[in-house]
Amino acid sequence: METALVIVIAILAILVLGLFALSVVLVLKFLKLKETTKNIEPKTLGEDIESRQIPDEIKKAIEQAKNMGDNLLGRVCVDHPELPAKGQCAISNEIYCELCLTKENDVKIARKYLNLLLDSKWEHIFMLHNEKVGADKINELMRVKRTLWEEQELPLITQQQFKINIEIDKIEDYTAVMAREQDSERVKRMLDFLEVADESANL
Repeated sequence: METALVIVIAILAILVLGLFALSVVLVLKFLKLKETTKNIEPKTLGEDIESRQIPDEIKKAIEQAKNMGDNLLGRVCVDHPELPAKGQCAISNEIYCELCLTKENDVKIARKYLNLLLDSKWEHIFMLHNEKVGADKINELMRVKRTLWEEQELPLITQQQFKINIEIDKIEDYTAVMAREQDSERVKRMLDFLEVADESANL
């Protein structure tokens, strides 16, 4: 009886020592892993971009996209002043929160104008190369668009697009202009100053 008890105690002692040794090994491995991850400095998005061999044009496009988001920082939704703005409606040019915005056929639009978008047939009026057109004409386009919408409830869709020019290995900035079919001739007359800059036929 005593011999059996001694054997049981010995087995238990061996198990306890084994568990203790295993715990020590696991703790040491954890500390070593923690030390190695501590020495790795996380890179910011900017540093990560800089460290890679990315063409300057792509870096520029990335920066532009980042700046577009920065322009909305601190601004709020026109319909929900308690919520931060997340984007701009392609019809009204007003800024809205995530709840108010939706995307249909690559057009970002306020949900309240979704029926207007879906119930109308839209025609591409112009495709403008921003660099060739120049900021003055783009600003005038936006002024006319705002006037038509606010005073006559005539919608225009303007959309920024990026296209890769393979010949010169460059990302180029374009503005697409769309109008409803029934408004297209009228809109073309009002935006006739853009006709010489239209590149729709070249794309």
